[in-house]
Amino acid sequence: MSEITPKSVEESESSRPEAENPDIGPQETSWLDTPDYVFPGLLDVYKELDEENDRHRQVTARLKERVEEIKSSEQGQFNRLLTAEGKDLQEAVVKALKYLNWLNVVDVNEYWKRVIRVKEEDIWLLDEDEKSTEQLIRDSPVTMVTLRSGPAGASDEDCLNLQRYKGRRMQEFNNTKLKAVLIGNYFSQVEAKLREVPFTESQVTEAAKDGNGLLTTYELFKAIKAEKEKKTTKEAIREQFTSKVGLITFEY
Repeated sequence: MSEITPKSVEESESSRPEAENPDIGPQETSWLDTPDYVFPGLLDVYKELDEENDRHRQVTARLKERVEEIKSSEQGQFNRLLTAEGKDLQEAVVKALKYLNWLNVVDVNEYWKRVIRVKEEDIWLLDEDEKSTEQLIRDSPVTMVTLRSGPAGASDEDCLNLQRYKGRRMQEFNNTKLKAVLIGNYFSQVEAKLREVPFTESQVTEAAKDGNGLLTTYELFKAIKAEKEKKTTKEAIREQFTSKVGLITFEY
């Protein structure tokens, strides 16, 4: 006959409601619960409790592994839209735009890496991929993305540079089919849903007049979350991103 183990007794005691009450002190195990006195019926329950505790620990460990795996492979890259700055933010936005199935997402720093020049905008979005990038930026519609971040809202300089960069690329590429979008992780030290709109009314008005867009990384994050929840589609997000000017918000 199997003997009851101290583990069984201890865990059965901890499973009692009073063991979960912080106002009640540690409960001592009665000598009546020791192997010398426990009948087979109670022993069977202790064994079942041991098995259930083991199963629970195994399931919990497995679920924790899945949590970490999903965080690292999927959730984490989109969380960076809300926390990252600089190069990390650029990588996060590039991955987010690729996730939305843009045919051609060009990292401008990577494209110009062998050219000595001042890199101004950060990303080009192109709707074709059958021609070379050089051909496309001269002949096709181009959405130029500039990225910014910081603990406060957007500066006027951020918004003015958006149009300046577009004007320079129009001349350089001899292409007037350009739209500029500023994507900003502003108020980056504040929980995302509590952040204020980082763009002033005058900044939004000027962007709309110039045919440009202003977008927060939180708005982009929310759109991707909505797509994963089947509330919208990648195509709908891309269409709104491309067509809207001024302050860009997504409808779904």
